[in-house]
Formats: sequence, C-alpha cells, structure tokens
Amino acid sequence: MYWAPGAAEAVSYSHYIFSLIVFVTWFTETITLWEPTRVMGAVYGTIVGVYLLLFVLVDFADAVPDTGVPYIKKHIEIPFEYVVLVIHLVVCWRKAPTFGNSKWRPWLCCNDCCLCCCKGLDQHWLGPSSV
Repeated sequence: MYWAPGAAEAVSYSHYIFSLIVFVTWFTETITLWEPTRVMGAVYGTIVGVYLLLFVLVDFADAVPDTGVPYIKKHIEIPFEYVVLVIHLVVCWRKAPTFGNSKWRPWLCCNDCCLCCCKGLDQHWLGPSSV
C-alpha cells in the first residue's frame, strides 16, 4: 500500500492520541463508576501508570532492547495493555448487576468531604459503600 509522505506518521500519532483517550476513559470509569474503592484506584492506577511509562520508554525514548519474544519483541508494554483491558471488562461484568443501586457511592466523597462536587450529594451516599 502506498502512503503519502508523512501519512504513516500522522496515522501513528492519531493512534497514540486516541489510545490515550481510551486508557484515560477506562481508568476514570473503572475507579469512579464501577469499582469506587481506594484499593482499586491504587492498583489499577499503578498498572495504567506502568503501561504508560513503558510505552513512552519503548516508543519515544527507544530505551528497551528487543526481548526476542515473538509478537512482543521490544514492546514490553503490550502485556500491560491487555491487563488494563481485562481488568476493566471483568470489573464491569462483575459490577453491572449492582451499578447505580442505593449502596453505591464514589470513594472520593466519603464522610466529611470538602470537595465541591460532594456538597450536593444525596443523603444515602453518606452511608458505607458496600457494593
């Protein structure tokens, strides 16, 4: 297939931008809607952070040598990409039956929260989160 000069680079950068949007969406959705706990935020945030760090090291800094693993080669971030996807899908599948019920509340808005987003919350969110 023939690409115009610079087209392949434009496609790569658009892929990077849209992939980042998807990862930020998955992360935000998972820790705020589906599994609003501090533990999930810390674990999932660490995995997403490691993926993004490895991605930058591989694609922009060229700091990772070829591993020799088929289909992975120097892209050691690929397994983390699938872990992020699988965790998101499993959490969504597990929490779908209970999403939005009276026991759900965001973990940032607990007890005497001072965040402006928490001031208008319903009273039933002030109880313990046990989804």
